[in-house]
Amino acid sequence: MNTKPRIRKAPNEPRRRESRRVRPLRDRQFLTARFRLQALAHGFPRVFHAPKKILAFPFVVFAGIRAGGDLADSGRRARNVAEGSRRAAQNGGYPRARSLYIYADHAKGIYYLYAQTANRKGSTYQGVEVYTSADLKTWSAPRPVLVIPADAGVSTVWAPEVHAYGGAYYLFVTLTFHETLPIVKPVDSPKWPAMHRRGTWIFRAASPAGPFEPLRIVSHTAPGIMALDGTLFVDPDGTPQMVYCHEWVELIDGAMASVRLTPDLRDTVGKPVLLFRASDAPGARTGPKDSKVTDGPFLYKSEKTGALYMIWSTFVPGKGYCVMQTRSETGRAAGPWGRHTLLYEKDGGHGMIFKTFDGQLMLALHQPNSGQAERLHLLPLEDTGSELRLK
Repeated sequence: MNTKPRIRKAPNEPRRRESRRVRPLRDRQFLTARFRLQALAHGFPRVFHAPKKILAFPFVVFAGIRAGGDLADSGRRARNVAEGSRRAAQNGGYPRARSLYIYADHAKGIYYLYAQTANRKGSTYQGVEVYTSADLKTWSAPRPVLVIPADAGVSTVWAPEVHAYGGAYYLFVTLTFHETLPIVKPVDSPKWPAMHRRGTWIFRAASPAGPFEPLRIVSHTAPGIMALDGTLFVDPDGTPQMVYCHEWVELIDGAMASVRLTPDLRDTVGKPVLLFRASDAPGARTGPKDSKVTDGPFLYKSEKTGALYMIWSTFVPGKGYCVMQTRSETGRAAGPWGRHTLLYEKDGGHGMIFKTFDGQLMLALHQPNSGQAERLHLLPLEDTGSELRLK
């Protein structure tokens, strides 16, 4: 399959008046009253009994997103679109995309490629943007689907992915804040990363092109832990589950976990279930203070046998960043999950699986994993019914 991409120039957009300034985000009384009403309407009054330290940043983030969803419009948006298109062309095709995700809209014949805006050097806003294509070769210039206010306290945006569910579209994305958690590092070393507040949030839109709005004012992963890379899977009985990573920075031996979601995805139900550890990967590090990473889970159900696979990423000594595969023994997200085998081992990962409009199963991932040279790679995949194989 020839997937050498071409980037077409950004269209000339008409000048529009700047949007009205968003109400000052420091107005805590206004925000508190506003979100108390929203939370009560959705059945979450208990949120407002949480410690103020946890509530401080969600107010800022979501007030800005709801009230200023068009912050990337007008001149700033036009500059970003032009810059993204120019740089993508300079880089030989695909824009830089790390921890990317492709949603294939088979009804409309459009591929949506989601990436964090920080992938693009020179981006003037923080959040998530989308590129579109009809053939996986020619991609549009990026458009914002989620904009995080500059004063929201968010340091990084990671791993956006969009799922169609229940007649709407849901964006799962990891936000890391400048604020640190009140927990001690597991390894007493100045080289060990800081314990920043990090979690997966879920946003909703009527279209895969956004704009996306938050379902709740706290992360769907527990606010007191370092969690990332949440993804959606619906169990055979119709129960939605979120599978996510519990960060190695907190645990040393990173974990994969799942938690049940309510049917509307607004809340979690019960306690998380531990699925496996990063040390379960063949060839993983064994030292008690050696970091062991879990990244980028994605679940795929075989169309041939109904078997449930998970691909996920980790670092293996001598191989670099890799994609692993494992299989659920029950066909459910909670597993148990069987043996882990290598699927891809060429310094690339954080993969996901989709089917092209002509029926080819594809593995999408970023490669290489460093040097700001990450690009989308598409690899034909075979589902044998008993395992996944690269063609």
